[in-house]
Amino acid sequence: MVGLSIGEQHFIQGGIAQDLRSDGRKRLTYRPISIETGVIPQANGSARVKLGATDVIASVKAELGKPSPFQPDKGKVSIYVDCSPTAAPVFELGMIKVLKSGCGRRNGGGGGDAVAVVGCKGRSVTVAIGALKVQLKTYATLEGIAQFLKSGCGRRNGGGDAVAVPGCKGRSVTVAGRGGDELSAELSTALQRCLLGGKSGTGAGIDLSSLSIVEGKICWDLYIDGLVVSSDGNLLDALGAAIKAALSNTGIPKVQVAASAPSDGQPEVDISDEEFLQFDTSGVPVIVTLTKVGRHYIVDATSEEESQMSSAISVSVNRQGRICGLTKRGGAGLDPSVILDMVSVTKHVSEQLMNKLDSEISAAEACEEES
Repeated sequence: MVGLSIGEQHFIQGGIAQDLRSDGRKRLTYRPISIETGVIPQANGSARVKLGATDVIASVKAELGKPSPFQPDKGKVSIYVDCSPTAAPVFELGMIKVLKSGCGRRNGGGGGDAVAVVGCKGRSVTVAIGALKVQLKTYATLEGIAQFLKSGCGRRNGGGDAVAVPGCKGRSVTVAGRGGDELSAELSTALQRCLLGGKSGTGAGIDLSSLSIVEGKICWDLYIDGLVVSSDGNLLDALGAAIKAALSNTGIPKVQVAASAPSDGQPEVDISDEEFLQFDTSGVPVIVTLTKVGRHYIVDATSEEESQMSSAISVSVNRQGRICGLTKRGGAGLDPSVILDMVSVTKHVSEQLMNKLDSEISAAEACEEES
């Protein structure tokens, strides 16, 4: 996003201090939320959640697998998040680092600098004119293909290939690549911590034992994929809500296990194409993120408000008020007493959010059945 002026920063911080945010909300009020279910017909379950201008999609795919030897009576769940390059400028614009000035002249680069394309493993990369307008106004009319120089020589500079940008004499240029990848990994890890508990499965918000078919032999593997379509802050809460709605929309095929096992000991199973069991989401928590701006903390921060934060904690809480997971981001430390206070607030807010989500999910499923 475009950097805020000093006046805009003071306006946001002052509004939060006065419990009147720039969009008119109080500190502990969410933006309007809407939910659609069944948006991806090929998936076992899917949902789209819009939280203000933040727009995310979650899908669930169920496949037969083998349980972990450490958890033979449980299934497995994997969560991955991808950020669309068009979701926010920061996802589309990632820094290209200069390796050696002018080395593109020997490689057909038109006299450009050799640079490392962060996160790009392709043989070439298109220099986007929109990106140039953001960072290199002098070269705003430049448009062309960055010439491939040497595979992998940019790994020590961010993991990309070395390329020459034709005609560009600048020390750096901004193109697609980095921001979304880093945030995708961060969101995936945070969701796993909040929803799947520890490595032993203790505290998991998703009941893994319900995914077991034959102990130690066969289980269901759930692959949960999240996509950030549009970003205006509070992505973790929105993705958590989308996953909860997608799981509520998920049908697991009914499985019949043969009475007699073959000689290799692997049971034979018959998967029904017509009968499905609804996934139980009664224990799936919601995620509430409290963002600290100045001396106060807020829920459902916009991207502008997040730019002013010192730290944030995200807590997953189930319907019984039990904390299933917690994760923190931001460089500033938090006193333990402050964390306890923030956790107490999230438990109160989570009850309201849970009721709102349940209402929206029920309405979305009713609309899906009618259509």
